[in-house]
Amino acid sequence: MAYSKKRVETFQVQFTTENNFSFEDLVTCNEVVGNNLKINGKEVSLKLLENNSQIIIGILETSRTHNIPPKKNKTKRIIEKLGLNGDEGLAYANVFLYEKQRKLLMYEVNKFGCFVDHFTLYLYRCCNKSEVYKSFDIKIHPVLKANEYERMLKMYFHKSIEIELANPTKILEVYQHENDALWNLCKTGSSINSTKVKTKFEVSAKNKSDGLASTSLRSIVDNALELLRGPKGENVEKLIVEGYEANTNDNKIKFIDLIADRYLKSISLIEPRENIDLLEEQRRSKIKELYESCIPDFDVIFGK
Repeated sequence: MAYSKKRVETFQVQFTTENNFSFEDLVTCNEVVGNNLKINGKEVSLKLLENNSQIIIGILETSRTHNIPPKKNKTKRIIEKLGLNGDEGLAYANVFLYEKQRKLLMYEVNKFGCFVDHFTLYLYRCCNKSEVYKSFDIKIHPVLKANEYERMLKMYFHKSIEIELANPTKILEVYQHENDALWNLCKTGSSINSTKVKTKFEVSAKNKSDGLASTSLRSIVDNALELLRGPKGENVEKLIVEGYEANTNDNKIKFIDLIADRYLKSISLIEPRENIDLLEEQRRSKIKELYESCIPDFDVIFGK
């Protein structure tokens, strides 16, 4: 037996629809629960573990059926295939907890499982032909330790944004916003075989009308955060915005680090050498314990 630490990231879900249902209705409906769909080359299914008036706890079960790694006999030094049948694959899990009141999603990060952006894609595809759960939009925003994202939006003057990305060629494989600032940055870096790209957009003026364009800056930030939530997220190494905040008397420039200031926690699981299941009960109890310990922080960030 060994302890394994699993990172948990927290998001706030922005859910809109013209119909009369909520995000919690969506993730607990018959069209979603137990539905097995192929998402980005992996089989994904949702299993509910708990649902009450306050929270929902579930697991995204992911099955990998292609490009399976081999096994190695250390004594004989022989590498050979695992010998799986055609309908078998390797299984991984991402546990999640959703708080209904503040629309918070605590999500286990597992690069072999289902990324949180793939979770939302799974929900869309499950309800693609539904007569009830249709015409909805899901956006997920990383929660920052002191609600830094909201502070950034409320700045009356944005002086600069600094970005640093690793492996631009790999980022281009998954990046969806062609010809925007980040795409062009990665494209240039990839064209000269650079393994890291960084840039800083900055103005020297201080008049409100002469700052960086807020709409364009927010687009860059949102696209970088979207990338951060996906399979190449570890390549987003720096995202810092600096500017001046409204309603402050010190008139000092403020720095907001949208990577370092993310609200990140972890859970520890006791894992045997070979798992016989996805440790559902451990995952359920551990993420619930974590959530309860984080409530005071959430009360500060979002209010009670």
